[in-house]
Amino acid sequence: MHPLGVASLTLAVLVASPALAATPVELWKGGDDGLTNRAYDVLEKTFGGAADFSLARSGEGVLKVEITNHLRSDAVLRVTAPYAISRAGTAPLVGEAACTEATLPVCADKILSATRTYLKNR
Repeated sequence: MHPLGVASLTLAVLVASPALAATPVELWKGGDDGLTNRAYDVLEKTFGGAADFSLARSGEGVLKVEITNHLRSDAVLRVTAPYAISRAGTAPLVGEAACTEATLPVCADKILSATRTYLKNR
């Protein structure tokens, strides 16, 4: 067999593997202030860049990830991002991610990590 044929066959098996299928996720937010909107944009970019998730429109997602309320920021600009992760038929995971206003991707990464853990445990 030609080496290119083997590589093509291997690629086809990887693409077709259900273990590698992206989980559709709906992203929601419970606030519309500037900080929450910026955090949501970063969260959308983080999930959009994750190979194990695909962004879904409302009603299409298997999984819902929500910033449940306005983000809070203290005088030092530490941010608390409340979140809930859920899917039909299972109890939601509720938590908070902490970062600074300048490092919103840290909060998004924490929520992404919590979402992966949620899926493994449910």
